[in-house]
Amino acid sequence: MRFFNSKFLKFAFTGSLGFIIDFGLTWVLIEKFSVGYYLANFSGFTTAVTSNYCINKYWTFNQSSLPSIRQFSIFLIISSIGLFLNFAIIMFLNNNAGLDFYFSKISATILVVMWNFIANKHITFKVHRFF
Repeated sequence: MRFFNSKFLKFAFTGSLGFIIDFGLTWVLIEKFSVGYYLANFSGFTTAVTSNYCINKYWTFNQSSLPSIRQFSIFLIISSIGLFLNFAIIMFLNNNAGLDFYFSKISATILVVMWNFIANKHITFKVHRFF
């Protein structure tokens, strides 16, 4: 499938690293520091977003230019939409469907990664080619 090209695989790998950062920090904050679920989720997610931007910029999308405020802002907006989707899915699955918080978080992450890849590929890291 064309969708699963090398950029997607790199994005997915980077996302996996981000997931480890996100999930790990969320778990530590909840289990070791008694931080509330949603504040811990926000902290883990935003830490992962920052690291994912850097890795995706230089490795996944192979852009050697210096990071720009505009590009990072777009990445942050897309990630914030992803965060909203993440929260909504977790809240629905955990509160309404009665699923475990961590299972809900894993499910939300899988769905949100698709949104993030498509939006970042076509907006944030789109290569402008001139004829």
